[in-house]
Amino acid sequence: MTNLIFHILASVGLTAILIDGKIFNKPRELVSKYIPFVHEIFTCYQCCGFWSGVVCIILLQHTIIYAPWLILCYGFVGSVSATMYLMLIELVYYTQQKLKDTDEQ
Repeated sequence: MTNLIFHILASVGLTAILIDGKIFNKPRELVSKYIPFVHEIFTCYQCCGFWSGVVCIILLQHTIIYAPWLILCYGFVGSVSATMYLMLIELVYYTQQKLKDTDEQ
């Protein structure tokens, strides 16, 4: 269970850094210019979450040799987790905007 939680956090963190991190602005622009398919991955939390999940399970688990289907499953976990993270961030932002609008009235 601890491994799953760690995997979820690592996948969401990697996804957030790849999509929103300022440190990756220049590499994102460069890659997007020359490889349009990768641009789609860097702008979609669900897509990037899947590939982040795949990368994280490959880096974190050494037992995938015996169960390669786990790579795909953990990719799905990363995708769902990243999408839920984005929904949470948008909900917080929306709530802050509503509170700000209420205070102004």
